Amino acid sequence: MLTKRKSLCQNSIAIATVSIVFFVLSSMNAHAQEIQTFKEPEQDSQTNVICQIVGVKAEYPGGMKTFNEEFIPLFRTPKEFTEDRIRVIVSFTVEKDGSIVDGKIIRDPGFDVGQQVLDILPTMKKWKPAMKSGEVEASQFTLPITIQVNPEKK
Repeated sequence: MLTKRKSLCQNSIAIATVSIVFFVLSSMNAHAQEIQTFKEPEQDSQTNVICQIVGVKAEYPGGMKTFNEEFIPLFRTPKEFTEDRIRVIVSFTVEKDGSIVDGKIIRDPGFDVGQQVLDILPTMKKWKPAMKSGEVEASQFTLPITIQVNPEKK
């Protein structure tokens, strides 16, 4: 307990002890909440499992060359962008029906380029979904996109 009668050293030790106890209790509470947050999800017949390891990866119909040919005309280079190339990395789920969902930007050069890519992807053709043991599966896909830019000469 802190009092005027105790020395500065004794009061400092008391404050340090209380702080340590408070920190330990807070950590235990945070850990308990973390354990509750990451409980194993209950499985039911409608749960859509997303595979990380598949036999045949999801792919764009016609391959990546076709993807690039169809993607480039839809992409609008921001006027503010001055680099020679734009590199964006996105991650998304290819569903069993080939549709794109749950897009996330992994690397974005700025100027809302990453968001533009995420907006364009669902408007394109459906992908060929992944296969695992002969079964069509939803899968996670990471896609690096590099676009060569001809900067305007000023």
